[in-house]
Amino acid sequence: MKKNFLYFGMAACVAMCMLSCGSDDSDSPATPSQTVIAEPTHAKDAVAFVIPKDKVTSTQTVTNEEGQEVNVCLTSVDITEGQKAVFELTTETEGKTKLKYVAYNCELTGNVYTVKDNNGKVLGTIEKDVTRGSSSVSISISVKINVPGLGEVEFVTDDPVVVQAVVDAIVKTVNTINLCRNWNIQRMKLTLVFDDKNKADASRLENSGSLSNFIELAENNGVNLTDNDKKHLQKTISSVDIDKNLALFTINYNNGESDAANWEWVNNTNEQQIRIKLKDGDMGNKFLKDNSVIEVQFPEGQNMCILILSTRLEEDKCTASLMINLK
Repeated sequence: MKKNFLYFGMAACVAMCMLSCGSDDSDSPATPSQTVIAEPTHAKDAVAFVIPKDKVTSTQTVTNEEGQEVNVCLTSVDITEGQKAVFELTTETEGKTKLKYVAYNCELTGNVYTVKDNNGKVLGTIEKDVTRGSSSVSISISVKINVPGLGEVEFVTDDPVVVQAVVDAIVKTVNTINLCRNWNIQRMKLTLVFDDKNKADASRLENSGSLSNFIELAENNGVNLTDNDKKHLQKTISSVDIDKNLALFTINYNNGESDAANWEWVNNTNEQQIRIKLKDGDMGNKFLKDNSVIEVQFPEGQNMCILILSTRLEEDKCTASLMINLK
């Protein structure tokens, strides 16, 4: 279900409160144009490889948790500014097509990207052929990755595959460079502001990326959560990766899952808000919906980013403001 996202003056007040709540990040947020964050060291290595469908398919039969056979093909690999390899998998089960995303660490040596898990275990490689032009290259892939719900999935190309190489789909500006990198989550705050002025507003500070504690806050204050809502909130965000190659906004969870969206600046003049479009209908949660508009702040001199999502929950007669502090 899609909701309209409205922004209220309270968002700025919540931001100020969040920064001063038990933190050494106590300076007031600066206007994004006043802040410059150094570009990530390996940003020059960032590139997205868009792969024609059915050119790179899994080497083995894949079944889901319900025992159904799933056709899996690799349709893109996004090597981000934050040295992540974000794999886009197009899956088909009984005629139904879905997208899945998983993200791993990635290191470039020469023409070879080495994919590793968080423990440093090598999962495989992606090698690019530099004899072709910048927009059309060939790559060779040999990698085995774990995909939540599907288990280990292996992709191996017998011969190099011609793909499209995409760089800088989003124009490089100061604020784009500030935003595009891999961010670790510091803390979050969810605030519920009710239409009924006789009903007290409620909020909860979470000094981690755990979304599950917001279930209790919502239920204790009469906000309706379906079983599916609860399922999507039983996750912990580990990092957020934002890139300008495919304009991809990726939320990575501790269980290995990733939600992904395309992003763009709402206004290219002041670049203080982004709009995201989720890549698949099963992604997101009660407080992160499709077509969300997100306020972006870069506190001066702190090399951090604050994202503020204000979501109108019409059936609950309230507005939810979710603030995420990233470092």
